[in-house]
Amino acid sequence: MNNKNTKTTLYLAFSAVIGLMILLISIGQSVIHNNLQRIETIVQSNNLKRDLILQMRTSARERTFNLIKMTIMSDPFDIDGEWMTFNDHGSQFMTAYEQIKDMPFSDEERILFRAEEKAMSTIGPIQHDIAELALEGKIAEAHKLLLDQAIPLQREAYRGLSNMMQIQQQHAEQSLHEAEQDYHNTRISMLLLSIIIVAISLLIAYVITRRITAAEKQLKLAHDNLEQRVVERTQALRLATEQANSANQAKSDFLSRMSHELRTPMNAILGYSQLLAVDSREPLNGEQSSMVDEISKAGHHLLELINEVLDLSSIEAGKVQMQISELELADVIHDCMTLVTPLAEQKNIRIKDLTGNDTYKVIADRTRLKQVILNLMSNAVKYNNIGGSITLQCSRADNNMLNIDITDTGPGMTTEQLELLFQPFQRITQTTRQEEGSGLGLMLSRQLIEMMDGTIRVDSKPGQGSTFRVSIRLVKDDNS
Repeated sequence: MNNKNTKTTLYLAFSAVIGLMILLISIGQSVIHNNLQRIETIVQSNNLKRDLILQMRTSARERTFNLIKMTIMSDPFDIDGEWMTFNDHGSQFMTAYEQIKDMPFSDEERILFRAEEKAMSTIGPIQHDIAELALEGKIAEAHKLLLDQAIPLQREAYRGLSNMMQIQQQHAEQSLHEAEQDYHNTRISMLLLSIIIVAISLLIAYVITRRITAAEKQLKLAHDNLEQRVVERTQALRLATEQANSANQAKSDFLSRMSHELRTPMNAILGYSQLLAVDSREPLNGEQSSMVDEISKAGHHLLELINEVLDLSSIEAGKVQMQISELELADVIHDCMTLVTPLAEQKNIRIKDLTGNDTYKVIADRTRLKQVILNLMSNAVKYNNIGGSITLQCSRADNNMLNIDITDTGPGMTTEQLELLFQPFQRITQTTRQEEGSGLGLMLSRQLIEMMDGTIRVDSKPGQGSTFRVSIRLVKDDNS
């Protein structure tokens, strides 16, 4: 199992544990809240029911006392006062009755309440008859009816209310006990669930720890294998690099030796062709002179190619020695103009030197800088249109650099051609003409300029000509 899967499993496991704990807490709070509400409801209901039964029992007892007083009094005003008190207690009794009759009862409480209602319907008229007799002054009859009927019935009713209160208290205690038992059971259930969740959490942690340990072992094994492979690949790469360097050095040495070996007989061929062309004792005829000219042209072309290959091999072998010094740029440009102008005149190309009268001192190798500028100007002539022009300009740049721009009016180049421009042996075909060249000149020019801490850039578009910019270091103390 990889590290990502391990983290995902760990996240899901602990999310599940947290979810279970939140669910447990929510359920526990809900159950405990319901139990507390239930207990509170039971207490309030039982208290209210007890108070109402007590009110009914007290009112019934007081009504009986009022009747007794009315049957033993002789003063009509006192009897009227007791009558009013009798009615007040009756109102209190009925108020308590109206409230308690709609309350929930157990079966046993309901039986006692029905019996109490029946007793009330019987004793009520008798009590009113006794009161009327007393008000009419028939005290003896009222007293006899009180003793014979009202008091025995009132005792039964009072006893029923007392039994009803006792049973109600028993039911209240039982309901509270059940509620407390439910609350206790809920707490035990919550504790058990908590223990289960903790056990599950520990189990998950154990499993995940085992998996993480296994994953770490696999990761360490893979890391060790990777280090071993890196060492092996590094050794293989070092060996391949050494072999490539050795092969490249052998190639460079071969090219250098072959270039020297070829240049010696080539110089001899060119020398003999020149002697043939200038021999006054045995002058050549027209056909022979043309053939000697072709030999000379081909020889110079081949010698140029040999020199470029020799330069390339010398650069790659690190054998090129730069003679860096401070020099006048105008002298280098003048030498290049002298060599390129005859070639430009053959194609009716005008060279415009806009470098002005400013004297620029640059830091470079004179021979190599001249080689670079001469190569760029020769290319500007070679790939220019007949009757075109070449413009040379100089401008100061940042970081104490000097830009040398060589612009032609040739056919220009596409983006694809520009990408291949500085590659070795890449000759960009700009026109239908087949121009001579090795395809090494621009690459050598870039490498030589970079060895002098300079750069070469090109800007070209099809149909708009090309501008090659050589950037070279200026002398810091140059104030011109």
